[in-house]
Amino acid sequence: MRLTANRHGSRRPRSPHQGVNLLAVSIANGGSYCVPSHTSATRAKGLTPAQNAEILAVFGLAHQTDGLVTALGVPLGPAFDANAS
Repeated sequence: MRLTANRHGSRRPRSPHQGVNLLAVSIANGGSYCVPSHTSATRAKGLTPAQNAEILAVFGLAHQTDGLVTALGVPLGPAFDANAS
């Protein structure tokens, strides 16, 4: 990923897609500094508040679902199992 240093020396993603990825990782890690920082960066690159809300909803659903299937021990379906023959 190519990052651009701003005048403060901070590195910001070049595209909103990279910023969205960083935002998702920050949310997963519970980054109280990084979440607002990456939200601001993605908005500066053109992400609208509605798009941001949609991304948060999709991420939240995926994160919650992953936690549930992990806790319940749901086996991976054969179509997604790289070890299945």
